Amino acid sequence: MKSGRQGLAIFLVVVLVLGAIGWFAAGLRPLLGLDLKGGLSVTLQGPSNATKDVMQETVDRIQQRVDALGVAEPDISLLGSNVVQVQLPGVGSPGTVKQQGNQWCAYSSEGKKIGCYATQQEAQAKAQAQSQSNLLKVIGTTARLEEGPVLEIVAPGD
Repeated sequence: MKSGRQGLAIFLVVVLVLGAIGWFAAGLRPLLGLDLKGGLSVTLQGPSNATKDVMQETVDRIQQRVDALGVAEPDISLLGSNVVQVQLPGVGSPGTVKQQGNQWCAYSSEGKKIGCYATQQEAQAKAQAQSQSNLLKVIGTTARLEEGPVLEIVAPGD
């Protein structure tokens, strides 16, 4: 009876090991979260008198904004009645950092030069801070609907 359990346990371990080897051989990699990959984690607090429906609408709007950025595997959730947690693994990294002479220059993902620094670490930190700042603007900016004057009315066919 004891050898039967041992045999089953060994068989299961072998199956798991072969499955893991096959998984990695196929080029599949586990998705890394904020703790291993880095990224951006933001907690936004709404007004204390906000209803759950209003806060859920806020979560939906932030989700739409993040989806428009093309972020993979975002976690946007409502905590309690008026707190929104936004976790974006793998975002906030600089576009590029290049050495120019004895300085390191940071560039945004659009290719715009952010600045040059004495060390590579300084350049990477500045570029990451800039990128995260831009993401925070997208996530946290309140949408506004504005009206403007009609400058000209064009009739169809004119």
